Amino acid sequence: MAKADEAHHMSLLSDLTRALSYLQMYGGWMVVLCPDSGVAGEASGILAALVGDVPFSGRTALVHDSKLSIASAPERIFIPADEPFYLTYLGWDGRETHGKTDEWERRATMTVLEF
Repeated sequence: MAKADEAHHMSLLSDLTRALSYLQMYGGWMVVLCPDSGVAGEASGILAALVGDVPFSGRTALVHDSKLSIASAPERIFIPADEPFYLTYLGWDGRETHGKTDEWERRATMTVLEF
């Protein structure tokens, strides 16, 4: 693995670990929003390794009484309209969303930028 790829992977691992810790403290449903399906796929693989034997659909892990989902910005929102969720970002360069996250941000109960 090249140093840049390794650093990217470690950054995703660190952020997902913090997201899991946040959910353990506060509960609820958190969506980790990635810029594209490539980053979302990598994040899903890391999440699967982190959560081990808990139920994991490939997109959503059920951790204790909470849920952590991985999504890419172009995806349609899959969370039921009456279900509250937190939103955080993973894999973005400088948070340059250019309107790609507007629908997700409108639906989220809260955006968590720092853990």
